[in-house]
Amino acid sequence: MFLYATASEVQSELTGKPSYSTVRAQLRVLEGKGQIRHEEEGLRYVYLPKQPRSRIQQSALKHLVETLFEGSAEKVVAALLGKGSSEITEDELPGGSISFELGGLSRDTVELRDGTVLLGDVVSLSMTAVVVRIDGSDRTYDRNRIKKLMLVEREITQRPPLTQPVPAQPKQ
Repeated sequence: MFLYATASEVQSELTGKPSYSTVRAQLRVLEGKGQIRHEEEGLRYVYLPKQPRSRIQQSALKHLVETLFEGSAEKVVAALLGKGSSEITEDELPGGSISFELGGLSRDTVELRDGTVLLGDVVSLSMTAVVVRIDGSDRTYDRNRIKKLMLVEREITQRPPLTQPVPAQPKQ
């Protein structure tokens, strides 16, 4: 996968063999939508994504899960395991669950199936539970009670220590 590419490099990676002018037109459309940008490299344009790869992956994964799996993580796992249904037992999950530990501070939104909306920091997600920190207290919710999660970008909570240069000693 390219971090940057010319129109002809993009064309060579596409199936269906679109014409060079079609590829250039599509790149201009993507640029107009703010998805990519270009830089001049000699006589050619080199195209680069405007968003970091991690943000693009997150957006694409969210769209995939919502579109093809009705927003259900269980259905994604079922598809990955080759199951026809979303009936997955604890034993079929790796280590009993799939867990994501999230660092940093944020103001995530968790909507429960009963209509309750929680504002806090989602600190952990698994196939069976969601841990939300609200006012400094961690609360665990069964994953089946969760209707929707909206995660926001994390703020770094620990900065690397700053090193101060040692002042030069005056010569005597």
